[in-house]
This record gives sequence, C-alpha cells and structure tokens, in this order.
Amino acid sequence: MPKKKKTSRSITRTAGPRSSRKELRHKLIEGLLSEGGAKTQAELVAALAKRGMAVTQATVSRDLREIGARKVRNSSGEGAYVLGPEEVRDSYLQPGRDALMRKALAGSVSAVVASGDIVLLKTLPGHAPYVASLVDGAFISRVLGTVAGDDTIIVVCEEGFGSLVKEVLADLTGAHGR
Repeated sequence: MPKKKKTSRSITRTAGPRSSRKELRHKLIEGLLSEGGAKTQAELVAALAKRGMAVTQATVSRDLREIGARKVRNSSGEGAYVLGPEEVRDSYLQPGRDALMRKALAGSVSAVVASGDIVLLKTLPGHAPYVASLVDGAFISRVLGTVAGDDTIIVVCEEGFGSLVKEVLADLTGAHGR
C-alpha cells in the first residue's frame, strides 16, 4: 500500500479585512434584531444576503453567540432572536415558564447572593438538587451551569453577569441576600 505524502498548508490571514467584515456583519445582525428580530438563523442568513453579505448558518450562529443574542419566545409561543443584556431582565424566561418557576420555587430558596460571576442559592435541606435542575432547565440567559449540594447551589455565570443573574434569580425565587 503506497504511503500518503504529508503536506502542510500555509494560510496567511490578515486581521484587517476579516475583522472589519466581521464587525460589519455584527452591526448588520444587531440592526436586524433591533428592527424586530428574526425567528430563525436561516432568516438572518437570507437578510444578510440581501444586504450583500453571503454567510453560512454556522457563521450566523457564531455571530449571534458573540454579540450576546439569544432566542426567546413571545406571547404566541414563537421564537425570535433578541439582543442582550438589556432584554435579559424583561424576557429571561419563556412566557408561562416564569409563573411555573415562581410556583415551583416558592418557599424552597431562602437566600440568593452573588460574588463576582458566582451566584449562591441557599435552600431548605434536600431541596438544592431539585432547584438546581429547575434553574438548569429554565435556560436562563448567562447561566453556564449549576452545582448542587444538599441545601446550597452554586450557579456559574458568564463573566460580568453574576449580579444580573442574581437579580433574575432573586426575582424568580422571592429570596434575597441574607
């Protein structure tokens, strides 16, 4: 069997044109979202193409993540992409999910405190795993994940969003710092 020849490719990228194209794409996407959002990434790809910017869905997905956009549900249950973090406090959960979370968490959480990008929730003994699973399942914007003990939950947030997530969780649970 013949051996394959190993080849190396040298790719030279310049920061200027690529980064300015990316910045322009980000501004276009932000503008499109500000005009009323888009229901799908495919809609964003088409809208960008109309403006002379041909991109793939994977690129749009990456751009949405980089600009802090996220998908939320409106009152009729349709999804749409919106910018954050301004929208985070107003629509951090799907409509109806807010009320379900409040009801499920009522009386379980006694305190919510933040330290940097970590939020700590104190619960009744034995309630932490259940509450953590609710927080994880709610897909609250800027929450990376949770770790639960018996009566304590550590919520890890994206850098710089600990205090915002603390406010959201304190609002949902009705509990505040000790």
